Amino acid sequence: MNQQDNQSQLKLVITMLLVQSFLLIMIVTVNEGKMRQAFFNGSTRFVIAFIVIVSSCLSIMLVLRLYRMITSQAELEIKMLRLEEERQAMQQLKRQHHDFVNNLQTIYSLAQLDKKKELLNYIEGVTEDFQKVKVDSKHSEVQIVEATLLPMKEKALEANIDFSYQLKQGFKKINASTNQIMRILLNLIDNAIDATKKFNREKKIKVIGKEQEEKYIISVYNSGPVIEREKIKEILKEGVSSKGENRGLGLYIVQDILNKVNGRLEIKSEEEVGTEFICYFAKADK
Repeated sequence: MNQQDNQSQLKLVITMLLVQSFLLIMIVTVNEGKMRQAFFNGSTRFVIAFIVIVSSCLSIMLVLRLYRMITSQAELEIKMLRLEEERQAMQQLKRQHHDFVNNLQTIYSLAQLDKKKELLNYIEGVTEDFQKVKVDSKHSEVQIVEATLLPMKEKALEANIDFSYQLKQGFKKINASTNQIMRILLNLIDNAIDATKKFNREKKIKVIGKEQEEKYIISVYNSGPVIEREKIKEILKEGVSSKGENRGLGLYIVQDILNKVNGRLEIKSEEEVGTEFICYFAKADK
């Protein structure tokens, strides 16, 4: 018997118990006067009435328990379905990664052979194909992006960082492609992990994506060390890092993508609070 059959059987039991309880209560109500007299006379009818009432109460309690069980089962099925969708989305990303690696190998081979014309044509073809990549119709943009975040979550957990994310639908309404959004998130999260993993206090990273009026906002927060205000403008330059090392390319890439899609980046960093990178995307014209 599958889960759907189990739910049908449980609903049937609930219905029967409700009918039983209703009938028992009706019997008690109709014979209320006689039962009151039986109570004062010490009659056995009072005992019967008492049993009927207790039985009704127990039936109602059972109904409530069964209802909670059905609700929990439904929630479990939804979670299992979501996990399966994420697994399929991850498989799709793995296939794309495989194709990407193959393309890199081909580009490397053409470069080694010094075939500049063929190399240029191949890169242009790959770029055009990459721009045309569409998300599988079975999966929403949010599911694809969430699947991309799973490896980053594992990386954060390995560094004992509490990683959480909450993304809302709305990617289709902005100018940026799903690939551009993934690149922005991966770069910001990677920087957040680097900034937080050696932090001596609470280690936390939180990613939020939400729709707000005429904008879509993506925020990546980390509880790591504060960035000094005078350094905030500097770290957006290519190759400049907030950690004082030559590893600032990630933020430059984020800024470059946002400039191309008419977006903007805001950085907030406060002592005892943490650092938040906020990306604002304008909605596409209808």
